[in-house]
Amino acid sequence: MIEKFKLWWAKTNISNIGWLAAFAVSMIVQWWFVAGACLGIFVYINFNVITKLLDEITTKEPNAE
Repeated sequence: MIEKFKLWWAKTNISNIGWLAAFAVSMIVQWWFVAGACLGIFVYINFNVITKLLDEITTKEPNAE
């Protein structure tokens, strides 16, 4: 589980936290449109990264024993 988290973090880096922080700040300031945009970008980045990681994991051939 930790290895998967490390792979995810390596792919998203600081942009992941940046969009989530921008969402939180825009919710505090009550800029609803900006909050929705930030949340949408956060979800889009994570969805793309997670699907690419799953594709990499599933396309690897299992070790022949």
